[in-house]
Amino acid sequence: MAALAGGGASRSDERPPMSEVDIDLLIRGRSSRRRWLLLVASAVLVAVAVATWFLLRPGETDIVAEPQRSEAVMGQLSTTVDLSGSAEAERSTTLSFGVAGTVATVEVESGDAVQTGDVLATLDDADAQRRVATAETQLRLAELRLDALLAVPAAAEFASARQSIESAETQV
Repeated sequence: MAALAGGGASRSDERPPMSEVDIDLLIRGRSSRRRWLLLVASAVLVAVAVATWFLLRPGETDIVAEPQRSEAVMGQLSTTVDLSGSAEAERSTTLSFGVAGTVATVEVESGDAVQTGDVLATLDDADAQRRVATAETQLRLAELRLDALLAVPAAAEFASARQSIESAETQV
């Protein structure tokens, strides 16, 4: 091959100039890669959309029950509430009786207003009445004994007592 004048490098060392055909080939090559990427991205997008539709669509097992008709009737409505807890009175008073015993009657009901001196309850007093009767009998017997001791001895009693004393003296 002939060398170029001017002492330059040979043409075989240099790259050949690009022709228009080469440039079109490069553009089409990149273009086909882009098309391939767009095709894959579109397929993925369609797959995601289909999967989402299958997951979010209403199920076929959701059966809607037919509404039932009922006839309305008049009646009483009662509402009860069961609660647990503790209740504490705002004010309280301790009650006391002078004696112990069994309650015979309760004169007031829960929620009644009472005042000082009102009779709230009465006790069964049968035992107390028996004790009073026994005490009265014992009192009467004691009074009789006292009267006997304080009474002036009768003449016969006095003579009998003197004879007892004389008899005792003779034995000594």
